[in-house]
Amino acid sequence: MPRSTFPSVYIASPAAAAAAASYQVPLAAGMPYQYPYGLVPPNQAEIDEKNTEIDGKNKEIESLMEAIAYCQAETDKKVIEIHNNSKEIESLKEVIASCQAETKKNDFQIDNNDKDIELLKEVIASYQAETKKRDIQIHNKNKEIDSLKEAITSCQAETEKKDIER
Repeated sequence: MPRSTFPSVYIASPAAAAAAASYQVPLAAGMPYQYPYGLVPPNQAEIDEKNTEIDGKNKEIESLMEAIAYCQAETDKKVIEIHNNSKEIESLKEVIASCQAETKKNDFQIDNNDKDIELLKEVIASYQAETKKRDIQIHNKNKEIDSLKEAITSCQAETEKKDIER
């Protein structure tokens, strides 16, 4: 009597699958398969439906894996971009610190210049006061000179008058 291996069916546990795989059903002429343990042969339409469902799930999984790979690549790009931006930010912070130091130096120079300007204003005011004082002295000397000139002119006129009288 020819022997055949057990055909594939849906089996609930690994132990039952192992037993079914090792079990061989004797075939008698004109007799249908006898399934052990009360298993019923699967319906081919169910099998096709399940296979189609599995294929759909596999395609969905592949699509999700591609989406995950794309997201990972995009994440890696963003991480690199963030890293580069962080480097640029650090560089800009250094530039800002340098500018702040230069500004502080300039502010210090401006303060010193302001102090120098105040000192120069005081010196100028002192010179102006001295100049005004000298102008007044010159004016007074000029008045004195004019007065002396008048006195000389008066003396000369008096002398000429006396010379004429003599």
